[in-house]
Amino acid sequence: MSSPASNVRYLSWATMVLDDSPDVRAAGYAASDGTDPAVWREGIARALRSMSSAVACDAVSHLEARGGADSRQLLVDALTATRSGLTPVWIRGGIGTLDCARHRADPDVPVPPVLPWSDEPAPDGFAELLYDALNQLIGEGRRRVQRARRDPRFDQTPAPGTDLVGWADHEAALVAELETVTLEDCRESARGIAGTGVVHPALHRHLQRNPDVASRLAAGLTPLQLVRFEAEPDRGGLGAPSLIWHHRELAVDLRVLVDASARIGVARPYDAVAHVVFSPHSLRPTDPALAWPLFVERPDRLDDALGLAVPEVTPTPHELTIALGILEQMPVLPSRYLPLVSRVAVDGAARPRAAARQVIERHGNPVRVATGGLAHGRAGVRASAASWLQQLDAVQSLPDVRRAAAEERSAAARASMRAVIDQLSRRTASSRPR
Repeated sequence: MSSPASNVRYLSWATMVLDDSPDVRAAGYAASDGTDPAVWREGIARALRSMSSAVACDAVSHLEARGGADSRQLLVDALTATRSGLTPVWIRGGIGTLDCARHRADPDVPVPPVLPWSDEPAPDGFAELLYDALNQLIGEGRRRVQRARRDPRFDQTPAPGTDLVGWADHEAALVAELETVTLEDCRESARGIAGTGVVHPALHRHLQRNPDVASRLAAGLTPLQLVRFEAEPDRGGLGAPSLIWHHRELAVDLRVLVDASARIGVARPYDAVAHVVFSPHSLRPTDPALAWPLFVERPDRLDDALGLAVPEVTPTPHELTIALGILEQMPVLPSRYLPLVSRVAVDGAARPRAAARQVIERHGNPVRVATGGLAHGRAGVRASAASWLQQLDAVQSLPDVRRAAAEERSAAARASMRAVIDQLSRRTASSRPR
C-alpha cells in the first residue's frame, strides 16, 4: 500500500499544505519555492485558518523559516482572525521570532550550561505493575457497570453522539478498550517511557481518569519518563503535556523542559513552554530564576510580553509583570531593555511598576529614574516618583523633590511630596554627626 506522500504528484500545492498527512504537507512546503506567489499566499492563508491545529502549526513554521515582510504580514492577518485553540499561540510565536531575528544571545549575559534529562530504562517490573493496574481498573469498571445496570435510577437514554444506551454502556465500552491491552502492550509502553517504544494510547486516556492509579505507577519514574508516560501521541504533539504545566514542582531550568518537549514530539516546543510561563491560567507562577536562561538564548516571547515585539498585540499586565521578573533575575540586564523598564518603573500600572522598580534597583540607577519621574505630565506619577525616592532613602534627591513640590499644581501631589521631604529631611538630620 502506497503512503500518502507517494501520491503528491496528483495534488495541487494548495491541497498539499492542507492535507491531513504531515508527510504530504512537508512535501508541499519543500516545493514552495517554485509556486506562483498568489497561489502560495492563498494556500498559506487557508492553512493558517485551518481547523486542524497541525496544519496551522506547519504553516506558521514554514513562514517563520521563510522570513521576510510577506511572511510576517500573513501571520499578522491570521492573528487578527484567529481567537481559539493553540493556533494564536503559534502565530504570535512566529511573529515574535521574526521580530527578534536581529537579536542573538547577548554575549554580556553569561548563561549557565544546560543539562538535559537523560533517557533511562523503565524500572524493573514496570510492565508487570502496569498490567496489574490495568486489571485492577478493568475489575473496578466491570463492577461499576454491573451496579449501574441493576440500578433503575441510572439514565438509560442513548449517550449524545453514540449508539450507547446510557452511562452503563458507555462505561462498558471504556472497559472493553482496556481489555484489548495485553502484557506485551505494557512491555512496549515500558520501552516507550524510555524513548525506545510507544506508550499505548489507551493507557493515556484511562490513567488520566484514574489519578490515584497513575500516581502509584509514576512514583518510581524519572521526570523524562513521566513526560513520556503522560504525553498523548494521538494528539499529534499539540500542546505541552501536563507535567510541563506543573513544572514548578520540578524546579528545573526551562531549557530542559523545551528539550524534553521536543524529544516527545511536541509541536513548537519553545512556544509550548513559553505559553505556560506567561499563561494567566497557571496555578503558580514560574520561578524567574529558572526561566531567564531560556529567554536570554531565545528572547522572542520575552520581548513580546514586554511590548518590544509583536506590536499588534498589547501585553497584559500579567505578562508584563512576569517578563519584568525574568529580567530582574538576569545577572546582567541587556541594555536594550533599560528604556522600557525605566518607563514602566515610573508610569506603569501598579503591579508591573513594582516589578520594574525591582529591576531598576538591581540593574540600573533607581535614584536617577525616580528623579526623572518628578517631571512627568501626570500628578499621580510625580507623587509616586517622590514616594519611590523616599523608599530608596535617597537623601541626595532632596533638592529635586523640593523644587518639584514648589512647582507642583496638584494639591494631593504636593502634599505627598512634602511628606517625602519631611521624611528625607529627618533622615538627613539623624545621620549628621553630633
